[in-house]
Amino acid sequence: KIAPDYYISYQYVGLLFMKKGDMLKASKAFSKAISLNPSNAELYCSLGTCFVTLEQKSNAVSAFEKAAHLSPLEGYKTLLKKAKNEMK
Repeated sequence: KIAPDYYISYQYVGLLFMKKGDMLKASKAFSKAISLNPSNAELYCSLGTCFVTLEQKSNAVSAFEKAAHLSPLEGYKTLLKKAKNEMK
């Protein structure tokens, strides 16, 4: 059973669903993790990756924008740029 207020549990569940290829369930787990820890850029990046696979480009861009805003890591900005280019 997952501890309801422990975001990392939901993050791990999301990663397991990603590994299985179930991006819809993964996105739900990452969304729950974000609701518990909204300042974690890695969670937004994982959510954005799910949205890219689900072909929800605008949602992907939003998630990557949030990740890039929260973290100075260049990789998040690169993912954001790539997602924006795919929307064109």
